[in-house]
Amino acid sequence: MTRHRDLGRPFDQRGVTLVELMVALVLGLVVSGAALALFMTNKQVYMTSENLDRVQETSRTAFELMARDLREANGNPCSKDIELSNGLKNATNYWWGKWGFDSTPADLGDGLHGYTGTVAFADAPFGTGAGDRVPGTPAVEVWNAVPTDIVLTAQMADTKAALTVTTTTGKVAANDILVICDYNHGAIFQATKVTANSIEHAASGTPGNATTDLPPSVFGPDPGSSDPNAQVRYAYISKMHASRWYIGYSGRVDSAGNKLTSLYRTSFTGTGIAPTPDEIAEGVVGMTLTYHVDGASDYVDPAVTPVDWAKVDAMQIGLSLASRDKVGTDKQTLNRDYDHVVAIRSRAQ
Repeated sequence: MTRHRDLGRPFDQRGVTLVELMVALVLGLVVSGAALALFMTNKQVYMTSENLDRVQETSRTAFELMARDLREANGNPCSKDIELSNGLKNATNYWWGKWGFDSTPADLGDGLHGYTGTVAFADAPFGTGAGDRVPGTPAVEVWNAVPTDIVLTAQMADTKAALTVTTTTGKVAANDILVICDYNHGAIFQATKVTANSIEHAASGTPGNATTDLPPSVFGPDPGSSDPNAQVRYAYISKMHASRWYIGYSGRVDSAGNKLTSLYRTSFTGTGIAPTPDEIAEGVVGMTLTYHVDGASDYVDPAVTPVDWAKVDAMQIGLSLASRDKVGTDKQTLNRDYDHVVAIRSRAQ
């Protein structure tokens, strides 16, 4: 006979016991907790790695851009031995206009000048606003001439004469601050009128030229020898470039309300007499600048040892960076210190 179970009877409707349910819940919680812990650990590792990568990338960017400016300090397309005459009117009223001047402090016009943490810029004091320099941090300014491939095609009749040159189209314009140099001298001046093949330097403009004369003497192609086969030595026209590097407040704050800092550069490219600072790298909280002087055995700190800026041939830059997020083991930001050495090309032996 075939027996049929009556599914409606109580013993056939049994579920899990309370103990079994509790065991299942505990096991589920253990598995969920393990999965959550793994997720949180992976998230922490990811955030730490991302912040560290950002710090390292920031350091590379900062050093690369600083090195581009610093290694060209006092450079020009002619010779490292020439002396520049600055023909600008009231040029020392502008931080970028002091190249070629023997001003106060001494040697400010030698193509490179460093500031200790206690010395503010003459035109921009320490402050707390966005872009303001952080008190107690050093800074450096550099000047150089950027080639334009423009050369003189005729000798000047006198120091007041306009410059006859190869094409200026797309290279320079009126009011640009320019540098002219040949094999034995050079001058800084402002172009007051520019045509396709001519550059004038009248006593006008802002800041303008002090006089119509282009100091210290005439420029032009010169064979440099009575030998007709000797190579012609040209006079070159360049744009003046100046840059200022410092640590400034970014205008942002962290979760605790502390002001954040960044590496800043103010760059003058021959136009615009009041350039604005640019934020180059965030998270830069400290900087050290030491200088190697020709003939010295080591780098020196200008806050301790006076530096002859005209003889500086290399710099050592130290940057301290902090991560954006507090992902350290102590629940604080990650902090890293990096160093970089830059040789100044125009003064390299």
